[in-house]
Amino acid sequence: MNSGRTYLWVESTDFIAYADEQILRLHQSPDSVVGTAKVANLFPEKKNSLHKDLV
Repeated sequence: MNSGRTYLWVESTDFIAYADEQILRLHQSPDSVVGTAKVANLFPEKKNSLHKDLV
């Protein structure tokens, strides 16, 4: 039985991997990671809307 909607993070594994790399290894802030991803258009808008979850 599968009811309810899919969690957003399940659909955004590429962005989460990118954010982990930037935050943990390069010591960037979540704001800068999201900003860089948006400016470079690395991920569709839906996938990088996880900013609230990162902070």
